[in-house]
Amino acid sequence: MSKRYSAEVKSRIVLEVLQTDRGIGSVAREYDVHPNTVRNWENQFKANAEEVFSKDKTIKNLQRENRGVRFV
Repeated sequence: MSKRYSAEVKSRIVLEVLQTDRGIGSVAREYDVHPNTVRNWENQFKANAEEVFSKDKTIKNLQRENRGVRFV
């Protein structure tokens, strides 16, 4: 049966790969995760990074709109 990892653990592992000079293999060994799994998480992380920033922009736009709404 496959081991399940929380989003927090996945993020920590991916950020360690991205923010250090250690390779995927080294980080994967430390956390006892297959390197291909870490590579997949890294690819998902990068593919969804733009969505994080676009959500921030959407939230700010909605907040701006809400400030202009007057309740009767």
